[in-house]
Amino acid sequence: MTRRILFIIIVLGMFISCDDSFNPYGEYKDKFVLTCILRADSTKQIATISKSYADESSQIPGEINWISGADVTVWQEDSVYVFKDSSAIIDDPVYGQVKMKFYYHPYFKLLPNKYLEIEALLPSGKRLKSSGYSPKEILFNTASSSTVIPPEKTSDFVVAWNTVSSGTIYDVKFQIRYIKRTNGNDEEFMIEVPTEYVLNDGEETPVYPLPSRNISAIFKMEAITKTMQIISGDNPNKSEYIIYQKPVIDVIAMDEGLSRYYSTSSGSFDDLTIRVNSVDYTNIEGGFGVFGSYTKANYINITFSQEYIESFGYIVKLGN
Repeated sequence: MTRRILFIIIVLGMFISCDDSFNPYGEYKDKFVLTCILRADSTKQIATISKSYADESSQIPGEINWISGADVTVWQEDSVYVFKDSSAIIDDPVYGQVKMKFYYHPYFKLLPNKYLEIEALLPSGKRLKSSGYSPKEILFNTASSSTVIPPEKTSDFVVAWNTVSSGTIYDVKFQIRYIKRTNGNDEEFMIEVPTEYVLNDGEETPVYPLPSRNISAIFKMEAITKTMQIISGDNPNKSEYIIYQKPVIDVIAMDEGLSRYYSTSSGSFDDLTIRVNSVDYTNIEGGFGVFGSYTKANYINITFSQEYIESFGYIVKLGN
């Protein structure tokens, strides 16, 4: 249930734009789940509280026993943020449309390397608590990172950054921005670049970065070139495509609580949260769930060479 709630929080955040393993159907029955992931890429923060079920068969598909009417407060050092009660209907990848209740703060800017604490006082008088530190600022290692695509004297594009803290897990996403021009109408798209392509049953399969403790990511030029070719596919009118000279490369650093949560899982930062029947992690005192945070940085010291873009027949869009 925890992963499903985490997925809902991430989707809802976009819509609004003590280590233990546990079994929610075992000794923790009738416990409460507090989930709050503070995001550095948004000033709107979300928390949810729900009640676990005694056994899995008692849960109606698509329904979660949400708890409303609680007092949810988050501290960032000396600053206090009191969350508001609300509800919404969102699309769950498994159950379809789901009505949920949640708590939010409309303006909460997460700062790097700050002490964080959360407390939820339930209508019953039960308290759920947790604390931790937000990740330190991500600083890119310009000496070890590539600055142009294709890079000189190598077939690999590299982006590297500093170690935020011991045990931190990082997630990297490399995307190409482009415009498709049809009959005078421009529509903008993004396509993600894999680190490489591997042969799988005779077919080339993309391999994307996974959350890890590595402080660098390597993308093979063959993968970048193939992605550039995929943009236009079989369309012979290559000049209908306008490629931004600056790609979008984001690095996310998760705090200790969120890093430990992801270390029990496998997948990408986007899809890990939708898995329900797998190992769960809690750092909530008085119940279970996850309280964590992540910071995000964009590597801007990189450009596609004009000649490289034009070699595909595409038009170059300078700047951002």
